[in-house]
Amino acid sequence: LAVTLRRRTNVNMASDVQALGAKNAQLARRPLLWTTAKGALPKLSDAQVAQLRRHLTRGGTWVLDGPTERVAQAAFRTSARRLARRLFPRHKLQALPGTHTLFKSFYLLSPLRLARIAGPVLGVVRDRRAALVVVHGVAEAADGDPSGWARERLHRLAVNIVLYTLCVDYKSDQVHAPAILKRRQFRTGTPTGGRR
Repeated sequence: LAVTLRRRTNVNMASDVQALGAKNAQLARRPLLWTTAKGALPKLSDAQVAQLRRHLTRGGTWVLDGPTERVAQAAFRTSARRLARRLFPRHKLQALPGTHTLFKSFYLLSPLRLARIAGPVLGVVRDRRAALVVVHGVAEAADGDPSGWARERLHRLAVNIVLYTLCVDYKSDQVHAPAILKRRQFRTGTPTGGRR
Protein backbone atom coordinates (compact mmCIF):
# COMPACT_ATOMS: atom_id res chain seq x y z
CA LEU A 1 0.00 0.00 0.00
CA ALA A 2 2.83 2.42 0.85
CA VAL A 3 4.47 1.78 -2.53
CA THR A 4 1.14 2.19 -4.37
CA LEU A 5 0.46 5.50 -2.61
CA ARG A 6 3.91 6.87 -3.40
CA ARG A 7 3.56 5.93 -7.07
CA ARG A 8 0.02 7.24 -7.57
CA THR A 9 -0.40 10.14 -5.14
CA ASN A 10 1.54 12.79 -3.23
CA VAL A 11 0.92 11.01 0.07
CA ASN A 12 4.21 10.14 1.76
CA MET A 13 3.28 7.07 3.77
CA ALA A 14 5.77 5.41 6.10
CA SER A 15 6.66 1.95 4.83
CA ASP A 16 7.03 0.35 8.27
CA VAL A 17 4.02 -1.22 9.94
CA GLN A 18 3.53 -0.37 13.61
CA ALA A 19 1.38 -2.60 15.76
CA LEU A 20 -0.51 -0.44 18.26
CA GLY A 21 -2.66 -1.54 21.15
CA ALA A 22 -5.84 0.32 22.06
CA LYS A 23 -4.10 2.02 25.01
CA ASN A 24 -0.88 2.94 23.19
CA ALA A 25 0.02 6.63 23.58
CA GLN A 26 0.89 6.78 19.85
CA LEU A 27 -2.72 6.00 18.90
CA ALA A 28 -3.73 9.68 18.90
CA ARG A 29 -1.02 10.44 16.33
CA ARG A 30 -2.34 7.90 13.84
CA PRO A 31 -5.33 9.17 11.79
CA LEU A 32 -5.67 5.78 10.08
CA LEU A 33 -5.76 2.42 11.84
CA TRP A 34 -5.85 -0.71 9.65
CA THR A 35 -6.60 -4.13 11.11
CA THR A 36 -6.46 -7.27 8.97
CA ALA A 37 -8.06 -10.54 9.98
CA LYS A 38 -8.36 -14.01 8.47
CA GLY A 39 -11.48 -14.79 10.47
CA ALA A 40 -13.34 -13.45 13.48
CA LEU A 41 -11.85 -10.39 15.17
CA PRO A 42 -10.51 -10.82 18.71
CA LYS A 43 -12.71 -9.64 21.56
CA LEU A 44 -11.74 -6.33 23.16
CA SER A 45 -12.19 -5.26 26.77
CA ASP A 46 -14.54 -2.42 27.68
CA ALA A 47 -11.53 -0.20 28.41
CA GLN A 48 -10.04 -0.92 24.96
CA VAL A 49 -13.37 -0.19 23.26
CA ALA A 50 -13.69 3.10 25.17
CA GLN A 51 -10.18 4.17 24.14
CA LEU A 52 -10.81 3.32 20.50
CA ARG A 53 -14.19 5.10 20.56
CA ARG A 54 -12.47 8.22 21.90
CA HIS A 55 -9.90 8.07 19.09
CA LEU A 56 -12.51 7.56 16.36
CA THR A 57 -14.84 10.31 17.60
CA ARG A 58 -11.92 12.74 17.60
CA GLY A 59 -11.27 12.19 13.89
CA GLY A 60 -9.56 8.83 13.51
CA THR A 61 -10.61 6.22 10.96
CA TRP A 62 -10.41 2.48 11.61
CA VAL A 63 -10.43 0.03 8.70
CA LEU A 64 -11.31 -3.59 9.43
CA ASP A 65 -10.03 -5.66 6.50
CA GLY A 66 -11.35 -9.19 6.39
CA PRO A 67 -10.87 -12.24 4.16
CA THR A 68 -12.70 -13.04 0.91
CA GLU A 69 -13.18 -16.76 1.62
CA ARG A 70 -16.93 -17.29 2.33
CA VAL A 71 -16.86 -19.10 5.69
CA ALA A 72 -14.11 -16.94 7.16
CA GLN A 73 -15.81 -13.84 5.75
CA ALA A 74 -19.05 -14.65 7.56
CA ALA A 75 -17.26 -15.06 10.91
CA PHE A 76 -15.34 -11.83 10.32
CA ARG A 77 -18.44 -9.84 9.39
CA THR A 78 -20.37 -11.09 12.43
CA SER A 79 -17.54 -10.04 14.76
CA ALA A 80 -17.19 -6.68 12.93
CA ARG A 81 -20.91 -5.97 13.46
CA ARG A 82 -20.58 -6.86 17.14
CA LEU A 83 -17.58 -4.56 17.53
CA ALA A 84 -19.35 -1.73 15.67
CA ARG A 85 -22.32 -1.99 18.06
CA ARG A 86 -19.98 -1.75 21.04
CA LEU A 87 -18.12 1.22 19.59
CA PHE A 88 -21.14 3.14 18.35
CA PRO A 89 -24.37 1.84 19.93
CA ARG A 90 -26.44 4.65 18.36
CA HIS A 91 -25.11 4.17 14.83
CA LYS A 92 -25.52 1.24 12.48
CA LEU A 93 -22.88 -0.53 10.42
CA GLN A 94 -24.28 -0.55 6.90
CA ALA A 95 -23.28 -0.51 3.25
CA LEU A 96 -21.91 2.88 2.23
CA PRO A 97 -24.02 4.41 -0.58
CA GLY A 98 -22.53 4.91 -4.02
CA THR A 99 -22.67 8.68 -3.47
CA HIS A 100 -20.32 8.50 -0.46
CA THR A 101 -17.12 10.54 -0.75
CA LEU A 102 -15.00 7.44 -0.09
CA PHE A 103 -15.84 6.19 -3.59
CA LYS A 104 -14.57 9.37 -5.26
CA SER A 105 -11.80 10.68 -2.97
CA PHE A 106 -9.19 9.81 -5.63
CA TYR A 107 -10.55 7.20 -8.05
CA LEU A 108 -14.18 7.01 -9.13
CA LEU A 109 -15.19 3.58 -7.86
CA SER A 110 -18.35 1.55 -8.27
CA PRO A 111 -19.50 0.00 -4.98
CA LEU A 112 -21.42 -2.63 -6.94
CA ARG A 113 -18.28 -3.81 -8.76
CA LEU A 114 -16.36 -3.85 -5.48
CA ALA A 115 -19.16 -5.87 -3.87
CA ARG A 116 -18.95 -8.48 -6.65
CA ILE A 117 -15.22 -8.86 -6.02
CA ALA A 118 -15.09 -9.02 -2.23
CA GLY A 119 -18.39 -8.04 -0.64
CA PRO A 120 -19.90 -4.63 0.14
CA VAL A 121 -17.95 -1.76 1.69
CA LEU A 122 -19.56 -1.17 5.08
CA GLY A 123 -19.22 1.79 7.39
CA VAL A 124 -20.42 3.51 10.53
CA VAL A 125 -21.16 7.12 9.59
CA ARG A 126 -21.00 9.52 12.50
CA ASP A 127 -21.33 13.29 12.04
CA ARG A 128 -21.33 12.67 8.25
CA ARG A 129 -17.93 10.93 8.50
CA ALA A 130 -17.22 7.20 8.17
CA ALA A 131 -15.27 6.54 11.37
CA LEU A 132 -15.29 2.75 10.96
CA VAL A 133 -14.92 1.10 7.54
CA VAL A 134 -15.26 -2.63 6.90
CA VAL A 135 -13.77 -4.08 3.70
CA HIS A 136 -12.75 -7.50 2.45
CA GLY A 137 -9.65 -8.61 0.58
CA VAL A 138 -7.60 -5.41 0.41
CA ALA A 139 -4.67 -6.96 2.29
CA GLU A 140 -5.04 -10.12 0.19
CA ALA A 141 -4.83 -8.00 -2.97
CA ALA A 142 -1.57 -6.49 -1.72
CA ASP A 143 -0.23 -10.07 -1.54
CA GLY A 144 -1.29 -10.76 -5.14
CA ASP A 145 -4.64 -12.51 -4.65
CA PRO A 146 -6.88 -11.82 -6.51
CA SER A 147 -5.13 -10.77 -9.70
CA GLY A 148 -5.95 -8.62 -12.70
CA TRP A 149 -8.69 -6.01 -12.57
CA ALA A 150 -10.07 -7.35 -9.29
CA ARG A 151 -6.74 -6.68 -7.63
CA GLU A 152 -6.47 -3.24 -9.24
CA ARG A 153 -9.91 -2.23 -7.96
CA LEU A 154 -8.96 -3.24 -4.41
CA HIS A 155 -5.72 -1.27 -4.73
CA ARG A 156 -7.78 1.73 -5.81
CA LEU A 157 -10.12 1.24 -2.87
CA ALA A 158 -7.12 1.28 -0.52
CA VAL A 159 -5.87 4.54 -2.07
CA ASN A 160 -9.34 6.06 -1.75
CA ILE A 161 -9.58 5.08 1.91
CA VAL A 162 -6.26 6.74 2.72
CA LEU A 163 -7.20 9.93 0.85
CA TYR A 164 -10.63 9.93 2.50
CA THR A 165 -9.00 9.61 5.93
CA LEU A 166 -6.74 12.59 5.22
CA CYS A 167 -9.27 14.82 3.41
CA VAL A 168 -12.71 13.52 4.59
CA ASP A 169 -15.41 15.17 2.44
CA TYR A 170 -13.12 17.48 0.47
CA LYS A 171 -14.26 15.90 -2.80
CA SER A 172 -17.90 16.58 -1.91
CA ASP A 173 -17.26 20.31 -2.32
CA GLN A 174 -19.28 21.67 -5.25
CA VAL A 175 -16.14 22.97 -6.94
CA HIS A 176 -15.32 19.34 -7.86
CA ALA A 177 -18.79 18.49 -9.21
CA PRO A 178 -18.26 19.45 -12.91
CA ALA A 179 -15.00 17.49 -13.18
CA ILE A 180 -16.47 14.42 -11.45
CA LEU A 181 -19.61 14.48 -13.61
CA LYS A 182 -17.49 14.83 -16.75
CA ARG A 183 -15.33 11.83 -15.75
CA ARG A 184 -18.42 9.75 -14.96
CA GLN A 185 -20.00 10.66 -18.29
CA PHE A 186 -16.81 9.73 -20.11
CA ARG A 187 -16.71 6.37 -18.34
CA THR A 188 -20.39 5.42 -18.72
CA GLY A 189 -21.73 7.65 -21.50
CA THR A 190 -22.55 6.58 -25.02
CA PRO A 191 -20.04 7.37 -27.77
CA THR A 192 -20.73 10.54 -29.75
CA GLY A 193 -19.32 9.19 -32.98
CA GLY A 194 -17.35 6.41 -34.62
CA ARG A 195 -17.84 2.71 -34.10
CA ARG A 196 -19.45 1.23 -31.02
